[in-house]
Amino acid sequence: MVIDWSDAATGHPFTDLANWLNRVSDPAVRRSMLDVWLACWPDAAPAAELEEAARLALPIGALHQVESYRRISESLEPGPDWGLGRGGPAFARWALAWLDDGLDATVAR
Repeated sequence: MVIDWSDAATGHPFTDLANWLNRVSDPAVRRSMLDVWLACWPDAAPAAELEEAARLALPIGALHQVESYRRISESLEPGPDWGLGRGGPAFARWALAWLDDGLDATVAR
């Protein structure tokens, strides 16, 4: 059995939104996904505050992934990186796109 702990972290649950929402290219679908996610937190805060937390969490979550990929790549022995070397730069582009455009962000794949 192999357990992959590369994405394991203790932190705010909204941090994972960047990794989840960037997989969908249609902003309307992203909005629907986020609405469903936020509906799961009705007692945490008013809806407007949850929306703001999600907006702020997107670039933070992407930067978390940049650091995660950096640490993973740094720990690999020399040889093939199985595409891991592209993960950090891709999430850095997403961090900037989330900052500029929010849920309407797009990044070339």
